[in-house]
Amino acid sequence: MKRVLALFLVLIFLGGVALTSWPVLYLPSLDFIFEAPKLSRDAQIQQLQSAVVHLTVLARPEDPARYPPLIQRRGTGFNVDPAGIIITNYHVVRDAARIVVTFPDGGIYNADHWSGKQEWDLAVLELAGAPQQLPFTSLGDSSQSTAGEPITIIGNPLGLENILIRGTLGPTLSLPECETPVLQLDALIHPGNSGSPVIDRSNRVIGVVFGTFKSGDETRGLALPANQVREYLDSEFYLSQPD
Repeated sequence: MKRVLALFLVLIFLGGVALTSWPVLYLPSLDFIFEAPKLSRDAQIQQLQSAVVHLTVLARPEDPARYPPLIQRRGTGFNVDPAGIIITNYHVVRDAARIVVTFPDGGIYNADHWSGKQEWDLAVLELAGAPQQLPFTSLGDSSQSTAGEPITIIGNPLGLENILIRGTLGPTLSLPECETPVLQLDALIHPGNSGSPVIDRSNRVIGVVFGTFKSGDETRGLALPANQVREYLDSEFYLSQPD
């Protein structure tokens, strides 16, 4: 009984600490979870969500002596072709031994080939054994986007599936390690959002989330512009034309 009572008191103490810390650490950044179901009621948004996939990657570690033979990563991608061409980040699939792509409708496919451009943190996957009419979305013209316009990000943050996050587009930003200006996102980006599409008010993809950066006291998202994605696709892939 003494042990049970001691355990009970410890749990009460830990619960009190968690409740005290929760509003500061979690509530402001988790509001999007409660907003997402409301945003998903829109028919056009639902169509976009159907093309956003969950990636499970088994990768070879850089230091096999310190890690298991394979490590698992998770991320987001989106399909831009009815035959199955998935856009995501290079860092998500780097050193991949196997990549499994899961669509919201339950379809599961292996990526039998992928290529990318590390400098842009861009990767493109080709699916194996996929039907010819997978849900897909279209790339927009990111050069027509303007700072301050509303955006929607669809991804799989924090282990959740197909979650919508609303925000606004910031001005383009030049990074020392990137050869092309990138998009700033005034939106909450979480682990698992890597590879998420950034969608404009016309429901076209204008960017691909790849990271975050600190701007003063704020943390902002970063996205590769869609025009760079299209440039890479035009040079490396043939996209099917929908009927």
